[in-house]
Amino acid sequence: LGGVALWSLLRPGSAANLAGRICAAALAAVGLLKLVGILGIVGLLPDVVLYRDMLAVGLPQPSRMAPTTAVNFVLIGLALLLLDAGRGRARWLTDQFVLWSGVNTFAVLLGYLYSVRALTRIGAFIPMALNTTITFLILCVGVLAARPDCGVFRLVTGRTPGGMLARRLLPAAFAIPLVLSRLRLEGERYGLFGLGVGVALTTLGSIVLLVALIWITSTRLDRLDEERSRGEESRRLLASIVESSDDAIIGKRLDGTIISWNAGAERLYGYAAGEAIGKPISMLLPPDHVD
Repeated sequence: LGGVALWSLLRPGSAANLAGRICAAALAAVGLLKLVGILGIVGLLPDVVLYRDMLAVGLPQPSRMAPTTAVNFVLIGLALLLLDAGRGRARWLTDQFVLWSGVNTFAVLLGYLYSVRALTRIGAFIPMALNTTITFLILCVGVLAARPDCGVFRLVTGRTPGGMLARRLLPAAFAIPLVLSRLRLEGERYGLFGLGVGVALTTLGSIVLLVALIWITSTRLDRLDEERSRGEESRRLLASIVESSDDAIIGKRLDGTIISWNAGAERLYGYAAGEAIGKPISMLLPPDHVD
């Protein structure tokens, strides 16, 4: 449902958009009904209808869903419903729903990577399956990337210093703790070192790698800032040349709207810059010579 909803919302046309919203609403409804059942209101649980015959003879329900899975269904379903609701608070809510679903899913993934049962399941409920965990992570990235011109993905993909910083640091923020923690876990498991040494080595490795990455990124940002400063200096020089020229120099958009007007143009045409900028270039042409 989540995949079909996302695919449909990315297709043009009102029919595809409606189909996507229906799938997203169904996804959220399934998760909500499961949560209601987990809370003990079994009368609203869809399993009561689906497995009525099995329950009547005392057999266990075969489709118990993990609470974390149900929560993700609700969060991603709501995020998909709000995907095209706008760029303001609705877009902020979409990102929040997806990010919280990602945090929820990533915690379960860590439980599988480090064999920590408490992270994969809640109490006596069944755990979120590993294949479900991976699918949720892919779906979260897909929803964030569905509208790359706004929200979180706009920052990550933007050609700005912030975007470059995010692209360099985010992969390291995930990879460094995962790799070092796994190495520490294996070292302690095979008796290569104790708990204290493992903590010290993990801390030292994290500090060294993060400092190196920050140093490299800062150096790159400094170079970008120098290039930007040189570009601004060139633009200021060009602007001063244009402004001090005795010739009329006018800048316009492709649609003919005037966007710059120097002192020479003021002297030649008699309009001040404030009177000309924003007006069509045709204002300067004799009515019988417009063509």
